[in-house]
Amino acid sequence: MESIVFPLGVVIVAAGSASRMQGIDKQELEVAGVPVVIRSIRAFERCPQVEEIVVVTRTDLCAPVNILCREYGIKKTTAVIPGG
Repeated sequence: MESIVFPLGVVIVAAGSASRMQGIDKQELEVAGVPVVIRSIRAFERCPQVEEIVVVTRTDLCAPVNILCREYGIKKTTAVIPGG
């Protein structure tokens, strides 16, 4: 029997206050030169079943996250929206 693969949409929730990270936002913190938020997005970007990624972040970080997505060649992120 052939398995059916359904396309997926992913929501990455990154709208917190960074209180557990001593105030350092995931957009600013880098691991091996790559922002943590981009590492999370890339994990889903590389998954063939994922067709769409929506990032929820603080209002003041929507534009910076959009810029990071462009800089790192992220194609599946269709929206960066405010949450919190």
